[in-house]
Amino acid sequence: MLRLSQFVQAAAVHERLPAPFDPRLRMGAWGGTAGVFLYVVTAMATRLRVHHATKNPGFFVVGWRLLLDVTIGSQARMTVPLGVTVIALALELAILTRGFMAGPLWTHLAAVTIAAIGVVALVPVLIVVGVLAFNLALWVLLVVVVMTVVIALIGALLDP
Repeated sequence: MLRLSQFVQAAAVHERLPAPFDPRLRMGAWGGTAGVFLYVVTAMATRLRVHHATKNPGFFVVGWRLLLDVTIGSQARMTVPLGVTVIALALELAILTRGFMAGPLWTHLAAVTIAAIGVVALVPVLIVVGVLAFNLALWVLLVVVVMTVVIALIGALLDP
């Protein structure tokens, strides 16, 4: 008869054996790593661009304060070093698991965590992209309206 302590010892060995990653988990872990990397690059690039700017520059019609809060706010200053640390840990995990191919149980849980962190890290990136796209759309709309008015005025002046 098998005792519980013998069963636990036998099961512990199997928990340490490498198990293959599900392809969706592998893609999620790589996507999470890329999401955190994209956040770090976006935060650093926008911080370099708008660090000394306090007034609204000419391009931004709306969303300037939001962009400042997301990119150079006090919380954003703390999250960039944290993002670099998460990237380093994710790359170490990728090396340990040979590109998120196989690993013990704890590596699977760590890959899920990296994927979730990557999704959360994409929120500020999407805010920045949304503000830029909205401002670009407003400027395109302004150019179209001005061109329409100019064409209408030229048409009215040339019409006999």
